[in-house]
Amino acid sequence: MRRLLIVLLAASLAGCGESAPQPQGNAGNAGNTTAPASAREPQPDPVSEVPEEPPAAPTSDHGDRDWGQDVTTLYRQVGRFWRTQMVTEFSGLPQVLFCTDEVIEVYESSAEVKHTLFNSDGEEIGSQIQTKDFGALPDPAVLDGNVLAYYELSEDTLLIDGVYRVCLKVAEKDGGPDQEPSTQVIDWYSKRYPGMHLKRESSSTDTVERWDVTEFKTHEIELEIDLANTQQLYKKVGRSWTVKNVSEIQGQQYVSYLKTEVVEFDDARVVLSTTTMGADKLPMGPAQPSEISLADPGAVDTSAMASTSKETIEVEAGSFACLKIEMSGTTSWISQDYPELLVKVEHAAGYAELIEFNE
Repeated sequence: MRRLLIVLLAASLAGCGESAPQPQGNAGNAGNTTAPASAREPQPDPVSEVPEEPPAAPTSDHGDRDWGQDVTTLYRQVGRFWRTQMVTEFSGLPQVLFCTDEVIEVYESSAEVKHTLFNSDGEEIGSQIQTKDFGALPDPAVLDGNVLAYYELSEDTLLIDGVYRVCLKVAEKDGGPDQEPSTQVIDWYSKRYPGMHLKRESSSTDTVERWDVTEFKTHEIELEIDLANTQQLYKKVGRSWTVKNVSEIQGQQYVSYLKTEVVEFDDARVVLSTTTMGADKLPMGPAQPSEISLADPGAVDTSAMASTSKETIEVEAGSFACLKIEMSGTTSWISQDYPELLVKVEHAAGYAELIEFNE
């Protein structure tokens, strides 16, 4: 398995890193308390002009995207923490600020978040407790027809704090409602935590704005793999592993084996040899070569998971520390040391299990 697809500011005290696209120019934070004016960056006046003829309604591909989580997910775990760096350059003079957010209390219909602002030397400027009303949080997945006419939506992946995170990328087109001539705004929003603003790039004639979430501690077990382990499975010539597959069709049990061996690798690619065997473990044909690119370790998307946890299991090949994934009636165990290695899977029609692993 090369890629586990089972598995993504205003410089103020008003909720950096968690806004939604707004048609009126600023990254809004509905449901947030507002920071003192002295701690906020000046914002441009909203553009009031609208097209004479509203554009057609959006297609479901844009306006009804399935995020897999609701917009309150970000705030439902005490201890969840993220840090954002904000850089604003005006006429060639840069200003750098940082802010942190930490979920400190979670209630049935709201959460309390401690929001702290720092200068470029890491000295605290101020902090406040913000109340996030779950009924008033902005949802970047829902854009009305007028707004969609000015934005291009796509899926992207960002590397944040050692984890690849799947995002919704929102790029404002030329002539969008927020724009003056020569202005471009691009925003990235977390897919797993809808409403979390992970990145912004904005440029105009005399101002460049960029801010990024540089640290994100979820305080929960996720399928997102430590990148230090990604692709290690392939980086030893001669390493091999064999999986036993058992399935039952109309009362008849079928058994087969699949052996994979690393025959060649370099920084750009790996060449594997795969042999399919019958119930008697005899080859059913010649080994089949395959090549995998190692240029990109890939994104691990957990948005569709019913649940994930960590578990050490015993199989015929030995004991393995695994990530356990449950989804749509199937339970899988993936090696933590070798994220591309499937250790075991159980489903209604049978199971598969690692029976041999040779270093």
